[in-house]
Amino acid sequence: MDTIASLFSFITTPVSWIIVQFHKVYGALFGDDSGWAWGLSIVSLVVLIRICLIPLFVKQIK
Repeated sequence: MDTIASLFSFITTPVSWIIVQFHKVYGALFGDDSGWAWGLSIVSLVVLIRICLIPLFVKQIK
């Protein structure tokens, strides 16, 4: 299991850092123990990833 985790650490490390940063922002608004903070963090991460994929989508269309 450790080899698989270390194999994908180049993806999981930045993604986990980003979601924690979103949680800090939303945690300040809704409270750290709020489910809203984690839910909005996940939604924000998905939106951010989709925004990053827009150029690839446009190239695929062309």
